[in-house]
Amino acid sequence: ALLRGELTDSWLVPLRKWMLIPWTFLSVGIILGSWWAYAVLGWGGYWAWDPVENASFMPWLTATAFMHSTMVLERKKSLKLWTIALALGSFVLTIIGTFMTRSGVFNSVHSFTQSDIGPTFLVFIAVVLVFSVLLLTVRGHLLVAESNLETVVSREGSILVNNLVFVALTFTVLLGTLFPLVTEALQNKKISVGEPYFNTMALPLGLLMLFLMGVGPMLPWGKADPKVLRQQFFIPGGLGLLTLIPVVFWRYGAWEPLSGGEKTFGGFISAMRSGDVMAGITFGLGTFVTVVTLREMFLPAQQRMAEAKESFFTAFVSSASRARRRFGGYVVHLGIVAIILAVAASSAYKIAAERTLKIGETLKVGEYGVRFDGLANGKEPHREWVAANITVIGPGGEEKRHVGADAPRMNYYERSNDPIGSPLVQEMVWRDVYVSLRTYDGKGQTATFNAWVFPLVGWIWYAIPRLVLGTLIALWPQRKTVATLKSEAPAPNAATGTT
Repeated sequence: ALLRGELTDSWLVPLRKWMLIPWTFLSVGIILGSWWAYAVLGWGGYWAWDPVENASFMPWLTATAFMHSTMVLERKKSLKLWTIALALGSFVLTIIGTFMTRSGVFNSVHSFTQSDIGPTFLVFIAVVLVFSVLLLTVRGHLLVAESNLETVVSREGSILVNNLVFVALTFTVLLGTLFPLVTEALQNKKISVGEPYFNTMALPLGLLMLFLMGVGPMLPWGKADPKVLRQQFFIPGGLGLLTLIPVVFWRYGAWEPLSGGEKTFGGFISAMRSGDVMAGITFGLGTFVTVVTLREMFLPAQQRMAEAKESFFTAFVSSASRARRRFGGYVVHLGIVAIILAVAASSAYKIAAERTLKIGETLKVGEYGVRFDGLANGKEPHREWVAANITVIGPGGEEKRHVGADAPRMNYYERSNDPIGSPLVQEMVWRDVYVSLRTYDGKGQTATFNAWVFPLVGWIWYAIPRLVLGTLIALWPQRKTVATLKSEAPAPNAATGTT
């Protein structure tokens, strides 16, 4: 498209479709990778801003921005250069991610090999990057927008701001990922950029992105009527604000006191000043986005019911099938909102406990208890393991035993000097009980455990079907209607009776 100096529908349609397919696979891959880190590694988390995790996340951000940008290009014939730049950036970041995974420059559990292919990858990245920048510089002026942005308070304006947020977050992650590598190469000094940097920088951008996810669908293409906009904003915004109240009181009343002491008004203020207020804002924005999305999904059906007097089911299926890309995008939005809310709940409202137990003793974690019942061991063709038999005691006193391979354990492999832990994850719809074995004594009388209760964490993986379903709906081809011309016989001659 840059070489031709044009970006017509003949380029745009296949470009959009062939971006949506790998975007879906990448989304599913990122979620499954987080599930693997959570259910297999046993460290009590699912995302640590690992360099290779970041390598998969960055092209996802730019590809998501690209797909939103194509909407403006298709509707208003603008953001042409933005769209092409985001596509090129997604490809370059994908190659950089492959370099991180395969070159061995990063020490990571996700890094699969160390080989001599690193310099070759660097040369290829440099060639692609230089070629892309030259094309954008030399031919970019030919991709002139056919319409100007009238106001930011419009659908196209919100998408442009959304793209800026996506790019800012991508640059933030890229800087934090590559800065230690560059510093080590230039100054021979090892530094680390950890979770505090990423969480501090990414959280405000993520909240802004979530807010724009709700604002964008409410705005019309072109200039918005302030009165209509206020009416549309009133119900979703009000429900979002109302969500903050039960979320804060639920956190303060249902779990352990945040201040470590009595549940006093001062402790409540401390809770509001802590990071929990960010989770409350996330839930408020999530409610706002969900209400807007559901309204936009069902509004066409309501209009058909009023105009064509159709049943709700008929009107809903007809309206969804006529605008499959739009409807599928909203299904994906609901899946993304579920992931964001699950991340907020499982991060801010988790409960952790650690203790060394003797046989028969119980570790208390939130409303649950973990009783140590002794050690067990086993041997498999590829490993040996030592497990801590435990019993998880629920809030109502119900007990569930986990023994042998079903219990938290240490795995010993021939080619590994250190044991690799496997946690116990007792999954429930609203929360998970997560227990990891840290150490044990040789006599089998004591063992040290880490235990967590993670609210809503399973909703991260439950979002996969929604993402895939939304993509399939958006990609499903429209049925082509072929108009048939029926030849009409000429009217008979009134005088002769012939035609």
